Amino acid sequence: MLVANESRVTCVSQNANAPHVVCIWELGDNLGHLTQYLPIAKALQQQGIKVSFILRDLSKAESILGTLGCDVYQAPVWLLPMRKAPSPPVSYAEILLNYGYHNPDELAGLVKAWRAQIELLKPSLLMFDYAPTAQLATLGMGIPRTTIGGAFFIPPEKSPIPAFQQNHQISQTRLVDNEQKVLHVINQSAHYWGGKKLNVLYELFQADEHFLCTLPELDYYHAWRVLEPYYYGPLGQDLIGVKPQWLDYGEKRGFVYLRKNHPMTLPLLVTLQEYPVSILAYVPDIDEAVVKKFDATKIRFSKRPFQMDTMVGQCDFSIYHAGHGTLSYVTAKGKPSILLPQQVEQGILASLAKKMGVAKVVEPYFTKIQLKDLLTEAMGGEIFRKASEYEKQHPQFQPPNPLQIIIGRVVKLL
Repeated sequence: MLVANESRVTCVSQNANAPHVVCIWELGDNLGHLTQYLPIAKALQQQGIKVSFILRDLSKAESILGTLGCDVYQAPVWLLPMRKAPSPPVSYAEILLNYGYHNPDELAGLVKAWRAQIELLKPSLLMFDYAPTAQLATLGMGIPRTTIGGAFFIPPEKSPIPAFQQNHQISQTRLVDNEQKVLHVINQSAHYWGGKKLNVLYELFQADEHFLCTLPELDYYHAWRVLEPYYYGPLGQDLIGVKPQWLDYGEKRGFVYLRKNHPMTLPLLVTLQEYPVSILAYVPDIDEAVVKKFDATKIRFSKRPFQMDTMVGQCDFSIYHAGHGTLSYVTAKGKPSILLPQQVEQGILASLAKKMGVAKVVEPYFTKIQLKDLLTEAMGGEIFRKASEYEKQHPQFQPPNPLQIIIGRVVKLL
């Protein structure tokens, strides 16, 4: 149990008969999966509801969720090396082929582990964030189910599930064949754990509520959704992190959240020093020797994440990897972005944000001149204007509205 203090433990123990929501994260990386759950869990606790977590990665659980005093468990996850699945994946089915959905016996082991864990916890409701095997395992268990997150984790009711990008080089045959492979393995594994066979893959994602915490323009499945979905927008992210302490320098303020292993991270930071801009940077695990090479009067590095609500409210532009949570929140708050995508989902989101006119995308081969062009745009060009207009045109996405609506829907399901 992650315990903040004794009073928190007492509060939880006195509500042993309270409704119990279990929040699950199975696949994917980065802090966004945890930070998204934090305001939800806190709001549910305020309603007298018990909250537990089953998480893929526990390394940041204490620092992000520790103050809640919730039970936290390790998720059953696929640990073997990736098999010979298509790379990069172009559809949800191709992702699943890399995570145990190539062999009925091996998939059954994961499913049975999920079922055993859920049965022990006796939840009143399950909430899934990118958790396909947990969703499969709990089909037919009679427990209310919700999904939460960006469009990437909540595919439409269409067979085959569409490709992530509409590329004419991706054949329908490829989509159908790989989805049928996955469906066959799921149905073959069902007899090991008494599961119901699926007719189509999208049945795996059935839920009582889908909480699409994204912007309509960032939903690349939008055209295929059977019914017009309700877009809740991003949730607030000010419950963790340090407050921004800006340098007394320049007329603009920029926020940087990058990983040191991206080839353009250091070139971009070096180029930023040439502008009269105060920069706050969070670059996890950056070497101290590298930090010392930068002008401390212009760029301040933090060893901890920043409070995002406060940061985005105070900065003029942001530079990051196009993670869904950050992108949707920064855009909803009317700030322009410079994006350095690192994987498939981020690449798709970056292209959609560029299409919206609120972001520019850095390619690994960009020259210093090209980087300067992007920075000039972010500090007062067309993407600066477009981002500001978006916030004014979409007031419904401003916190706390999305969170209040979601909590109300969850309470009704209990």
